[in-house]
Amino acid sequence: MTKIFKKSRHLRWNWIVSPEDSEKIRYYFNIVDDKFREEKIKKILDIIQNKTIIDFSFEEIQTLEGKVKESGLRYLCKVYDSVCSSSLASSAVQKVFGKSVIKDPNLYDRVKSGTSLEEYLVNLYEE
Repeated sequence: MTKIFKKSRHLRWNWIVSPEDSEKIRYYFNIVDDKFREEKIKKILDIIQNKTIIDFSFEEIQTLEGKVKESGLRYLCKVYDSVCSSSLASSAVQKVFGKSVIKDPNLYDRVKSGTSLEEYLVNLYEE
């Protein structure tokens, strides 16, 4: 496995069963880059749509943005709910990012008081 530095261009992603609807999957896509972050997420979703005749809708739940400390990079995290299978999403992620992908089990919504997804990203990239 190739080491990916947090101050390099990459995608950090995860999925869990949606807390609001057990029949959906909650996807977390966090892109670190200097440009075209939004377009890269759109490209992942487009690849998923083009791989099947089923129209998988991705309901956007949350968007978080910030700067990566001591670099010219920024991060964009988008959270979606969908019925799309995780294997289909994984395939699309690999197609767009190749080896610059981190499946991060810590990328999820926090329930515990005083913690949040936003705090996790700030601690990871901005401190």
